[in-house]
Amino acid sequence: MPKTSKRAATRRAEKIARAHATKLPEAPAPKRKEKRGPGYTPPKRGLARYPWAITLTILIIAAAIGAMYYYKIGPFAPPKPQPKTAAVSPCLKVVKQLTDSSPAPTGAAFNKIQHTYKAPPAMSINTNKIYCAGINTNRGLIVVELDPKLAPETVNNFVFLAQHHFYDGLKFHRVVPNYIIQTGDPKGDGSGGPGYTLPAEPVKGNYTAGTVAMAKPASGTANNGSQFFICVSDQPAKELTKSYNLFGHVVQGMDVVKKIQGPGDQPSQKNITPDVITHLVVVTAP
Repeated sequence: MPKTSKRAATRRAEKIARAHATKLPEAPAPKRKEKRGPGYTPPKRGLARYPWAITLTILIIAAAIGAMYYYKIGPFAPPKPQPKTAAVSPCLKVVKQLTDSSPAPTGAAFNKIQHTYKAPPAMSINTNKIYCAGINTNRGLIVVELDPKLAPETVNNFVFLAQHHFYDGLKFHRVVPNYIIQTGDPKGDGSGGPGYTLPAEPVKGNYTAGTVAMAKPASGTANNGSQFFICVSDQPAKELTKSYNLFGHVVQGMDVVKKIQGPGDQPSQKNITPDVITHLVVVTAP
């Protein structure tokens, strides 16, 4: 370490003494709050300075809410209706049992089928159950759900005739595009039936696409005992008055219904070769 001279030591001591002798600057005194006189109101800040703007904003919001409530939009919009899920017909579970792909009866076999009866059949069905009909045609299968609650006498008659093969080999003797397809006449010209007529039953429903109802023979006004039609499309009351026993509806095969061909009401349609029912099978729904 180098030796410090007395003069350097003296200078250092004087410098230290001067530093200790220097006064530090005093901290500024805190400002005192100015006392306000009585009745003093502090100035308003923010939106409070514009009361008209607040009022206008509230009015705009209220008008918007009122408009949404009046027109039922936004949070006031009614809930969207949920689409109704169509009930699955029990007849769709027995399609295999309703299918008969064998050819239609030959002429000799057709002539052996009984097509004439003295009176309507006695009630033999269970009116608390659903019945399923498989109308097998040369165009494909039409599955029909038969509901005795719609017309018990008519369903009972249809089931009886089907079980006795009455409909096997019958023609679609009347086909009107976008209107109906009609069959069930053993004569094949719209004038025949089973030898009896059915009483009229109240029509519980509308003649919508796929509706199955009894037809009236061309020879009279009474409800027929075997002829029936299927609506190809919805039919208003002015086209079809509620005087045809409605007893079922198509649950599968509307595409087949629309393909069925046969003689129509117009002269140019009279020579159309009619399609046929090869077999009509009926079973009780599971």
